[in-house]
Amino acid sequence: MGRFLAGALPWALTLFVLGCATGGRRPPYTDLLGDPSIAGSIIWEGKSGPEPYPSWPAERKQDLARALAAVDVGRPAGLEAPPNPILPIAIKNENLDRGKLGIEEETENCEDDGHVFYSAEDAWALFLAHVAHSLRLERDRKVAWSLRGMSDEERSYLLDSRRLQKRKDAGEFEATRFVMGHALSWDPAIAYRFLVKKGLLGDSPERTLFSLTSWASRNLRHILGDETYQALYGYPGPIPIDRII
Repeated sequence: MGRFLAGALPWALTLFVLGCATGGRRPPYTDLLGDPSIAGSIIWEGKSGPEPYPSWPAERKQDLARALAAVDVGRPAGLEAPPNPILPIAIKNENLDRGKLGIEEETENCEDDGHVFYSAEDAWALFLAHVAHSLRLERDRKVAWSLRGMSDEERSYLLDSRRLQKRKDAGEFEATRFVMGHALSWDPAIAYRFLVKKGLLGDSPERTLFSLTSWASRNLRHILGDETYQALYGYPGPIPIDRII
């Protein structure tokens, strides 16, 4: 009985925090997580393959509940800093799976130093941060668009771990330019706060992208051939967004 209570206590406290946030009403994310289109789009790439939220074991759902409780009080939902790289990191030849990436035209394989490997624990925390952030924006209507109005493919960019990182084996994940891109979004709240502060958040995803790319054309420059991410930003992989902005 004592072991059961010890295991149940964190979950009970999480529910208490979520309930208090709405004055004792049911947890504020119940409706979102009960929506089949949203819950089915929250996918973690586990050891045995893709795992949608409804099939997660209780401990994984508990981890997401903690992440949601954190974003509700303005705390990081996942990592406190970019994931710790698994060293050494070397330039490698990236073999493209064009079908998986949705690439139809011919694309040459290339050597790429814009990647980093990190632990499954860090990958899980990074993924939870993205899901929790998206669900909070949806619940509080912080953006003019909605997860419910998106197609399954569009939601996958926000809720599917395979759009963020590549599972290499049971204990290692990779952020690479062919998945996340050249910038490492380890805490999506950082990018959101930047968009709000600079007045770049528009009334549609397209207008927001236009505003952001216009800002980038005025304020960013391309990395030069003899420069490295490590030397410029102190991180041997895709550039952490907070270190760019």
